[in-house]
Parts: sequence; structure tokens; C-alpha cells
Amino acid sequence: MRSTIRKLLPVSLALAILAFASAAQAADTKMKPAAASKTADQPKTERATNRYPIRGKLKAVDTTAKTFTLAGAEKDRVFKTNAQTVFTKGDKTAALVDGKPGDEVGGLVEKQPDGSVLALRVRFGPKPDAAPSATGAQPARGAPSTAATP
Repeated sequence: MRSTIRKLLPVSLALAILAFASAAQAADTKMKPAAASKTADQPKTERATNRYPIRGKLKAVDTTAKTFTLAGAEKDRVFKTNAQTVFTKGDKTAALVDGKPGDEVGGLVEKQPDGSVLALRVRFGPKPDAAPSATGAQPARGAPSTAATP
């Protein structure tokens, strides 16, 4: 009996300490004031959660409003751009005016506090091949290479 009590005593103490620590932490979070609003001082990981990739067909470009529209299945999506938005077409630097309706579009956007969506990077046209082979076909993963070695 005593050996059982001696074995259970450390476990019981550890559980009591954990319970006390959890209760103290919960009390601390209740006492902290809520953040007034999200600002640029947010940690990078919080801002990154508002970023996401886009892909679609370009429906319209409005150079006056600095926006472009992607056609959607249910509704069209409008994206704002600014001076920091990076545009590419093929392997070259581009501008908003280089996008033509019907172009394939890909990029990275960020949801803004006002509900609008700002484009950070935009690619007009098909994605450039990373390493095209001589035949144009990519070997399957794990497939032996047919390239001659020197």
C-alpha cells in the first residue's frame, strides 16, 4: 500500500501543478485588454494569414481605378493594385496595361482591413516552364533519367 502511495504522490503533485498553471494563465488572458484594431505592427505570421494565391482568366483591366477582374464561376473577383504590385508576363517585367482579357492570371493577394483585396504579385499569361526538356515532356518523379552523363 505504501509503495503505491509513494508512486502516485509525484504524479498527483505534477497534475496539481499543471492544473494551477492552467487556471493562472486563463485568469491572465481575461485581465488583458482586447486589441483595438489590427495594424501594421502585427506579427508577420498574422499578416501572412490574410495572403493567398489566385488563379483564373482575366476578364477586364481598369487602368484608371488600378484594378483587374478575374472571371469567376459564380461571380467575378476584383483586385486592387498599387505601386508595389509586381507584374510579370512570360519571363519579363510587365505592367497592369499588359494584361489582356482572356489571359491566364496567377498571383498572390492580400485581404485588406476594408474588405478589398490587394494584389502583391501578378503573372499574366501561362506560367513559364522551370526547366523544359528537349522534347517538351517532363519525366515522371522517380523515373530514371534518359540524359547522357559525361
